[in-house]
Amino acid sequence: MTSDPALKQLENQVPGLLLWIPHLPIEHLDPNYRSKTIRDQMQQLLPDVMAEWRKEDSL
Repeated sequence: MTSDPALKQLENQVPGLLLWIPHLPIEHLDPNYRSKTIRDQMQQLLPDVMAEWRKEDSL
């Protein structure tokens, strides 16, 4: 897992799953907006993680 945009560009060159999330200074966000932002990011990442787990189970 990374927020480094340079690593995102190398995503197809690394083995396994590279999870890239944008760097967000959440410590400065309103608590309600912070929770929504984290929840939204998790909804985007979870399908990728689940797909990777399914691939490993089928090996």
